[in-house]
Amino acid sequence: PGLSSSVIEYIDDISATKIKDSEETIELRVRVRNDREKAKVIFNQLLMYLKANKFIAQELALEKASIEKKITETEKALEGAIKIKDQTIRLLENRNPVGFNPVDLEVNVNSLRYEIIDLKKKADILGRGYEFVQLPHVFEKPIKPRPLLHAMLGFLSSLVFGILLAFFLEWKEKINMSKT
Repeated sequence: PGLSSSVIEYIDDISATKIKDSEETIELRVRVRNDREKAKVIFNQLLMYLKANKFIAQELALEKASIEKKITETEKALEGAIKIKDQTIRLLENRNPVGFNPVDLEVNVNSLRYEIIDLKKKADILGRGYEFVQLPHVFEKPIKPRPLLHAMLGFLSSLVFGILLAFFLEWKEKINMSKT
């Protein structure tokens, strides 16, 4: 199922951006004509289109399989680290020396546990597919540019920059005069 032509007529602009510090979340911005009810319909149809897209579903399935493989590998590594930790504890109880700091081993075990938790969360997110994080918001009155405000801000910032530049050049000139 694709998007109907009646829906496409109302779309002015679509942009997708990756959100900082997140591999799984993208922000999809759709600018539509000023019709609140039509905007909700458009978002729902876009969501259905993304969920029904076979290529995207296949990519999500591959990514989820890759994450599940990483989970099993990390769980095996965790089991091995726990066995080594138990052996180290037995050696320390018998007052046998170990050639490393046993606290580092506990840190590694905990980091593997946190990595497994993180990977399981990622797999859960991929399993859910696409969903709305925030409902679409349509302004009653669209925001209009304010050219006078922009001109005033430009004037004030250039004035401040000019004053700072004059102080800097005066300071530099005094230093040059004192050297000669």
